[in-house]
Amino acid sequence: MVSTGDVQLQRLSTQLNKANGNVAVIQTDFREVAATYRHVATQVQSLPFPAAAHVDVAAMTGALAALVSDSEQGSQAVTPAQFDAVFTKLAADQKAEIAANNAVNHDLGINGIS
Repeated sequence: MVSTGDVQLQRLSTQLNKANGNVAVIQTDFREVAATYRHVATQVQSLPFPAAAHVDVAAMTGALAALVSDSEQGSQAVTPAQFDAVFTKLAADQKAEIAANNAVNHDLGINGIS
């Protein structure tokens, strides 16, 4: 599930390089990424996790919420400096989300993601 948002984020990065400064296109793409991460967070919250995983699941949904917030900020950015700041924050928050996701996977006895 989370990898869908990560793939969209990578696609967004590629599209931003091709957008030639078209702010409306960039903002739309950020809105789509935000919607994907929001959907993933909702799906995660609806899954029945074992009690031992609840702390890690809460960390993962918190990390997903940070990605939603970052993407929403990107959908409102208008200058290259603002977009750069959003991408810097997204990169850091994506690492935190991957770590949280891996903790949940460990709790469940499945392989982590890289």
